[in-house]
Amino acid sequence: HFDDPPKINNKNSYATPTPWIEDGRVYVHFGTQGTVALTTDGEILWRTQELRYYHRHGSSGSPVLSGDSLLINCDGYDVQYVVALHKDTGEIRWKSYRGDYEHSYATSLVISTEQGKQLVSPGAGRTVAYDIDTGEELWWIKYKGFSNVPKPVMAHGLVYVTSGFFKPSLFAIRPDGRGDVTKTHIEWKYNKGVSLTPSPIVVGNEIYMVSDNGIVTCLDALTGEEVWRQRLEA
Repeated sequence: HFDDPPKINNKNSYATPTPWIEDGRVYVHFGTQGTVALTTDGEILWRTQELRYYHRHGSSGSPVLSGDSLLINCDGYDVQYVVALHKDTGEIRWKSYRGDYEHSYATSLVISTEQGKQLVSPGAGRTVAYDIDTGEELWWIKYKGFSNVPKPVMAHGLVYVTSGFFKPSLFAIRPDGRGDVTKTHIEWKYNKGVSLTPSPIVVGNEIYMVSDNGIVTCLDALTGEEVWRQRLEA
């Protein structure tokens, strides 16, 4: 038990963040209410409430494990940062403040590149790739958007991210840049029927997404060209 639960959006729940499970352990995150590591037998290994932020509509972003680090987006109305906790103790290894202007609810993605592992983290106003060991910002793209929910996906050497409310775009990004790569490393961009909530998936050479009003779109994952679109039947 942590604090009394705050109010949440009716589209959300108190258990929205997906737990991360590894051999013998489970890591769960409940936003500002706390983060906990347990054994699969239910023994609490550690708990922390250090990650304070006002998320207003409830927490959403799930924890991601890479090596000894548990990586979490903490994008509130009041403060926005990404944090790495040591998976054995819950102690903060690094905290990187976004300095963005709005909140977000997305889950990060760990990717492997020729330059090493990166944490691709969507947020309001920009998506940032971090050095997993230090929290250093490696590259980022800028856009107009907030309340990001869809998780990024990587395939064919590209990272696919969406920009959030109110008019979402889908970007395909080459992850080998440095600094602001908005004008140099976006392979393609698509604006029609992009999802605000469901995450995209890649199957073979095609990327699929479902808009919040029930339109399925299939694109060529390499070029962004539309293959087909259709409405889901009720």
